[in-house]
Formats: sequence, C-alpha cells, structure tokens
Amino acid sequence: MILPLIGFVTTCLGQSPQGFFTVHKTGTSWSFTTPSGQPFWSFAPDCVDTGTSKKDYKATNKSYASFRLFTSDQEWVQDATQKLKQWGFNSTGGWSDDDLFRKYAGKDRMPYFVVLHLGAYDLAPWHDLFSPQMERLTDAAAKKQILPVANDPYLVGYFTDNELGWWDDTLFKSYLGMKPTAPGRRVLIETLKKFYSGDFQKFEKDWVTSTHSFESITTLHQRPGGTGRKAINAFVQALGERYYSLMKSTIRRYDKRHLILGDRYCQYYSMPIVRAASKYVDVISTNFGADWNDGSIAPFFLRTLNTITKKPVIVTEFYMSAKENRSGNKNSGSAFPLVKTQVERAAAFGKYVRSLASLPYVVGAHWFQFSDEPANGRGDGEDWNMGLVDTEGRPYEEMVATCRSLGISNLRSQAKDPLPLGRLYVPSLPVVPSSALKDWPREKGVIQCTTGQPFADMFVAQDNESLYLGLYAMDYMDESLYVGGHIPNVDRNHWQIRLSSLKIDVRYGGKNQRASVNVPGIEVKEVEGLKYTVILKIPNKKLSFFDGLPLSSSLDSHGRGEHMEWKTALIGVK
Repeated sequence: MILPLIGFVTTCLGQSPQGFFTVHKTGTSWSFTTPSGQPFWSFAPDCVDTGTSKKDYKATNKSYASFRLFTSDQEWVQDATQKLKQWGFNSTGGWSDDDLFRKYAGKDRMPYFVVLHLGAYDLAPWHDLFSPQMERLTDAAAKKQILPVANDPYLVGYFTDNELGWWDDTLFKSYLGMKPTAPGRRVLIETLKKFYSGDFQKFEKDWVTSTHSFESITTLHQRPGGTGRKAINAFVQALGERYYSLMKSTIRRYDKRHLILGDRYCQYYSMPIVRAASKYVDVISTNFGADWNDGSIAPFFLRTLNTITKKPVIVTEFYMSAKENRSGNKNSGSAFPLVKTQVERAAAFGKYVRSLASLPYVVGAHWFQFSDEPANGRGDGEDWNMGLVDTEGRPYEEMVATCRSLGISNLRSQAKDPLPLGRLYVPSLPVVPSSALKDWPREKGVIQCTTGQPFADMFVAQDNESLYLGLYAMDYMDESLYVGGHIPNVDRNHWQIRLSSLKIDVRYGGKNQRASVNVPGIEVKEVEGLKYTVILKIPNKKLSFFDGLPLSSSLDSHGRGEHMEWKTALIGVK
C-alpha cells in the first residue's frame, strides 16, 4: 500500500495546511516530512502539462494536446489528478502546469516541485560564475519565480537548475581562456597559487607553459605523471562553492523556508562539484536513467552522492522507452534505455522504482514524463516513447498497472543499504558475457568498496573455464589538456588487481586507444562512455584455486584525480 505516504494529500493538505516540507532522518532512513509531520516519499511524473497549444499544434507531427481531448483546462486538471492518484503517484515533478493545478485541483491538489533554472539565465557554469552579471541575472530570475510561490505549503522545494555542464577538465580550460580581468579567471589563478603554495617551479613540474609567473599564464598542458588533475579538481570545487553558495543566498533572499534540492545532475556528476554542494543543499538531485535496459542500476552512483554530501538523494528524471508504442515514436539515437515491448518497459520501470525505494537515502523518484514526445520529435529532435500516456492521452496499461502494484510503503519499511562484505561467494553462469555486464549476476557479484569515495562498481562472476572481473566506472576527460590532444598511457584510467600472487595492471580510456592488460593470456574488453565498461577474462590456469582466494584492487581515474580500493576474499572459485 502506498497510502501512508500519500494520505496527507487528501487530509492535511486538503485542509489549509500550516508549515512547509522538510527532510528528516530516522535511523538510517531518510524521507521528506509533510507540513503535518508525516513521512513522504515523492513518486511523481515530470511534465504533467497540457501539451502542445492549439496555436502550435501541427497535424503532421502528432503530439499530446489537451485541447483536443478536453473541453477546458479545469476538466484536464481534474482528469489528470484523478489518473495520477489512481495510478499511485503522490506529487508532480518538474515542468508541470502548477498554476493550473493551483487554480483547479482544489482539495485534490498534490505537492509539487519547481525547477528555477537560475544559473541558466547566464549560461552557468560556462559564463563567469564570479561576475556581477551572474549575480544580477540570478537575482532577477529568482525574484520573479519565487515570490509567487514562496508561501505555498504544497511546494516541496526548488531545483536551482537542470543538467548544467559540470565537465571538469573543459571548465578549467574555459575559465583559463577568459580575459585576464575576468573574476573567474582570477579565482583560477589564485587557486593554482594556493595549490602550489605560490611556488612556480613546483607548478611547472605538473604543467607545460611558456610563461614564468602565475599571472602571465595563457595556455597550459598537463605533464604526464604529475598532479595537475588534482589542481583541476581544486578549481572545479571552488567553482562549485561559488555556484551553490550563490544559489542558496539568492533563494533565501526571497524564501527562507522551502527546501533547496540541488541542480539535477546529467546522468554523471563531478566529484568535486558534489563535495562543494554538500554545504548548501537540503537534498541532492540527479537525473538518472537505468544503467541497463532491464531497469537495473549501478550501486555506486546514488550511494556516493549520499556518502559525500551526507544528504538524501532524489532522482529527478528516469526513463524507459519501447520500440512498440502507439504514438509512432522512433526513439532516435541512443541517449536513453530502450526495450522492444511495453511489457518489457513496464517490467524495467517497476524494477527501477523498487530499487530506488529500497535505498534508505533516496527520498523520491520522478518519471520522465507524463505523455509521449511528439511522433516526429520535439523542438530539439527528441522523439522518445517516454509517456505514461500516448499522444492521444490513452494510458499505457502495462505501465499504470505496474505503478499501482509497486507497494512503495512496504519497500520503504524494508529499506537498507547492503553492508560491505568481507567474503564473497562468486556467482556462476554457464556462459559469462565477456563484452557487456547486463546479463551478469551483478547483485550477487558486486564487490563493495573498502577505501575512498566510489566512482565505480566492480563485479565478479565465473564459468567452468574462467574467472571474470567487470568494472563499471564513471569518468570524463578532455584530452586537449595534453600536448597533441592525446592522453598519455601513464595518465589513463588505471585499474590494478591482485589475486593471490597474480598482479594484473589495466589501462583504459582515451580516444583511439584500446584497453590494455599486462598479463599475457588475460583478455580485456572496453566499452567507452561517461561510464566505462571494462571486462577481464582470466583463465582458470592463471589462478590458484582455493576457497578464500584473496582479492585486492584499486582504481585511479585519469590523471589520478580520484582513487578507490576494494578488498575481499572470493569463495567458491572453481
């Protein structure tokens, strides 16, 4: 039953509620808290809106449009509200028609979330975050958007932006290229001075430059094997401190009570940026589609957000599309998870939500979105089957049936994050896929991180012939920071494994470079992306076979910017 989490919608909130939403931790479990003090796990669709207007509707590009289906906005609000509640949703996510719900939903009104897009008014973080212009535009945007809703108890809180480009290396390069008088560039130079204790000779050990002082730096290239990546991290964290402190102070100028919910990361996050956010947000937010199209996710991604910030996490967009759909969506490209049928889509959807609801530090999941995208694509070309309803407003029955059956309250009562294991029984498959992790027994074969803040997961499996180790690791690199635009081997991502006396050394990442392994007879395969997949196939003859086979491993991101370790004993190795 989901009712304990949504009952306040028709009781407390329907009777002129007092107070505002907060977040609360009981034991190890986080939740939103309603104005009446009840725990609340937000389950919502994004973009619950009337769709294409009559003026903009094109019969040649079929899209959801309420004017074609309802006689008035009020009728649409009543229908949408009734459907969402019947399906088990208890709130509406970003970019919904909040004004219409405020006007027409009455006692059935649901809590909602606002995406402010504050930094985006001056193209943050690419325009100078430290400039007076950024402050003026952010303030004007906040004042205009916040004052009309600042006293609304149905509002859960504000997302400051959506999917900003926190691309560490490239941001460093971009700010370095600003005018010498630009405030952001001055902060970068001061950060470098502090990192290198004002010693330019020390700086030159990490960087190739033709200048002789910090102030005169123009272009830079990283020296292979140095600590330049950590200097980049220091600046990126300073950039994050500026963004989050500015967003918080600006919001609090006009609203001191509603929650600040972060800026909805884009399927990836910069570790220094997350560290910076921790002091300024009440909840950390990310858009996060399933890592594999069966609806399963990499354990590290959400756990690390909570571990770094000590704040709860909300997933603000997740998606699953099917080739089989009634809207004619072509699902162009490869940006989102895709399956064949609506039955598969609903199953993956359910698996994903159950996974999130079972994690004690997650406080909500927002599905993207209420209706399918236009058949021939929206303005930016996206044409995906993302809807709970098709472009004619007809519900996808498999999806809504799954929504009704989830039982989120029961899942929340059982929520717990798996504890690190000292020993791990290696799961077996008749044939272990050696180029992808989707069909691995990942839940049974995940090795828990023992040192560092995880930016990767490591998995183990076996068949009759070999032991397999799989890595799923997040990283972003801008190779133009190196001479010749090519990352040298010494600075590529570095995965080291020790299995008893066997020492394995793997390098991966870098355009036009294949993963390499130092031990003959061991196969390595790599799939590139913001989350790399790297799989090792280790023949049994390479190993000593006994229960309790000791395994220790470490991973360094490119340029040694981040570091993590694993340590366990493998049980049941053939």
